[in-house]
Amino acid sequence: MIAFDAYNAPRIIYGEGVSTKVADLLKSLQVTTVMAVYDEGIQKAGIAQRVIGPIRAAGFTVHEFGGVTADPPVEMIEDAAKAAKEKNVDVYLAIGGGGVIDTSKCMAVMQTNPGRLLDYVLGAGKPIANMCPHVLAVPTTSGTGSEVTALSIVTDTATHRKVCIKDVVKMCPYAAFLDPELTLGLPKGLTASTGMDALSHAVEAYLVGRHNEFADMFCENTIRRVIKWLPVAVEDGGNVEARGQMMQAATYGGVSFASSTLQAGHAIAHALGGALHVPHGIACAWGLNFAIQHCGKSVDMERLQALAGFMGIESDGKSRETLIAGCCKVVGDMNASLNISTPKTFGIGTKDEMEAAYEACWTYEQGMLGVAGVTDKDELHAYFEEMWAW
Repeated sequence: MIAFDAYNAPRIIYGEGVSTKVADLLKSLQVTTVMAVYDEGIQKAGIAQRVIGPIRAAGFTVHEFGGVTADPPVEMIEDAAKAAKEKNVDVYLAIGGGGVIDTSKCMAVMQTNPGRLLDYVLGAGKPIANMCPHVLAVPTTSGTGSEVTALSIVTDTATHRKVCIKDVVKMCPYAAFLDPELTLGLPKGLTASTGMDALSHAVEAYLVGRHNEFADMFCENTIRRVIKWLPVAVEDGGNVEARGQMMQAATYGGVSFASSTLQAGHAIAHALGGALHVPHGIACAWGLNFAIQHCGKSVDMERLQALAGFMGIESDGKSRETLIAGCCKVVGDMNASLNISTPKTFGIGTKDEMEAAYEACWTYEQGMLGVAGVTDKDELHAYFEEMWAW
């Protein structure tokens, strides 16, 4: 049996309407001052005030930062954190997708730890020394799993590189409020791309060498849910059951990779996001098949057969090559049926853009490439050429 260090998720509160019950938990924490963090879209949709209103009505002081931007840049986070620190915030309330939740975690880090955020980059910086204020997460998309992970992905604007800030003790949200009502009517494109992010989390975590029995439970659960329910959620944005199933899939996907690890598919996704500003979910949809192709060549055959089964493929008597091709076809067919952009339709179809993304991946993402055992530059380059031919 493979040894593992299981990751305990925060408190998870699921159900229709639970996002209006945050005040009940705040009372138990004996806090008074809240910093609500969200982006412009959440504000325009009325979601921010839907969550914040009952908290104010319960007597809490709520400050707001509604300026989160995509692929959160370090400077934006530091400016927001400085303002929050001056207000003596007790707890952060993240209302939004992965970028909002990641921003909130980093703001909490900066409130009690000195210096710049980049001082704490995983693998290159120093440890986070001091405990941070609690973060309560109210996700409004179903993909990143950030509501249950102890890390944030932010953008170093000087290098156009995505970097990781992580601490398993100090950065994990205290609680996640999973309210499927907040995702009703989410645009089809965003529903599709965030759902493919959730799928990539679970598939990558299942195939990587650090897989373990604890993570496997969440990997299987996530994969089966996404395969069944993502097409329904995309087709019928008002289907509460499909929205709830996908919200749980995203959260379980977060637990799966937090208890195992991500690898080559996300290495590609981070490079595409940093170098060419491809939205993370779309980039994950593009990179996932590389993880399947590469890891599928060496993973235990029984595990590959199990993955195929999770994805709805009959595996008995089929060769390794056939199973890999079958799993990749499932991903490719989903990308097509869900109208996930290709590099060409996204507007980055030139060879120079491909080379820039490839170089960023090989240069900056050696950590995740190494976890997957990717050592052949030609193999990686060939996959980028394959992506750009879609």
